[in-house]
Amino acid sequence: MYIGSGCTIDRAKIDYTYIGKNSMLDNLIHVAHNVIIGQNACIAAQTGISGSVVIGNNVTVGGKVGFAGHLKIGDNVVVAARSGVTKNIKENSVVAGFPAIDIKEWKKNIIRQRKNGH
Repeated sequence: MYIGSGCTIDRAKIDYTYIGKNSMLDNLIHVAHNVIIGQNACIAAQTGISGSVVIGNNVTVGGKVGFAGHLKIGDNVVVAARSGVTKNIKENSVVAGFPAIDIKEWKKNIIRQRKNGH
């Protein structure tokens, strides 16, 4: 396990806060109380994880991602940088945006907005 500088990891009051084997947290990450991070997770800088979030194994999180509380993030998930995760994410998903949605749908939305002059 690797924890970068300036990270804050809150102690749990009810259950426990846990960071799995081989997981890597970059600098300036906040892990709230009762968060569980699975094995082999890679989380980039300035990510905030609210309380009681469960993150699966082999998850990759880009920088400046925010997770709302009490979510379940499946195994093998990729969350693009600057995303806002407000709902559970199924395993083997790739998501982006705010609120975070499937990255293919997010890309279509961006293209549609640019064509419409937004």
